[in-house]
Amino acid sequence: MTSQSYLTFLEASNKLWAGITANQREVLLAVIKRGSSNPYRVQDIIGMRLIASQATLHKALSELVTQGYLALKASPSDSRVKFVVLARKGSALEARLTKILSQACA
Repeated sequence: MTSQSYLTFLEASNKLWAGITANQREVLLAVIKRGSSNPYRVQDIIGMRLIASQATLHKALSELVTQGYLALKASPSDSRVKFVVLARKGSALEARLTKILSQACA
């Protein structure tokens, strides 16, 4: 990827993040990077102290669930454990980011 391609990707992707806070963005990116085959538990997200405090991460996670980017899925083996997965808007965001990256690299 050339520097111009990277700048094109950044410019286009920044428009997708409108209305999403920096902390929400970091949480979403972490969930996207992790993938659906190995989802984070809620406690894993809340424990990401390099991103922000536990209270801030809890707020970001709750807002992303309310906004439809993420969903909480109960563990089949322990109903007390909740997994964080992409919801419809989160999956759509991932698809748009992938498309923008592919176009920038072409």
